[in-house]
Amino acid sequence: MGRKKIKIERIGDERNRQVTFTKRKNGLMKKAMELSVLCDCDIAMVIYNSHEKLYQYSSGEIEDVLERFHADRREAQEIRNNRDLFDQHFSSQPGALDRGKSQAGTSR
Repeated sequence: MGRKKIKIERIGDERNRQVTFTKRKNGLMKKAMELSVLCDCDIAMVIYNSHEKLYQYSSGEIEDVLERFHADRREAQEIRNNRDLFDQHFSSQPGALDRGKSQAGTSR
C-alpha cells in the first residue's frame, strides 16, 4: 500500500499532532545521524515542541558545534527558512504557487 500525499498545514487534533511530532522528530534525528556518519559532517539540531519542551541532537559535543556556528554564521554557505522552502517547493510545480498562496491565506 502506497503512502498518500498530505497537505502541509497545522494538524488540528492535539493527540494526532503530538504523535506526528514524535514520529517525525525521531525520523529527522535518524536522518541527521545518517548524514553525519555518511558524509563525515558535524550536525547540531535543536527542537522545541509547542509546549516549549527541548529536544536536541548533536553528532559531537553540541557546545563545540554551536560555538563554531556563532563564530561562522555570517559566512554561511546556505541559509534557509520555511518561506524559502515553501517558495522552492511551489515554484517547481507550474501553477502551484498561486494555489499554495491562496490555500495558505485561507487556512488561518
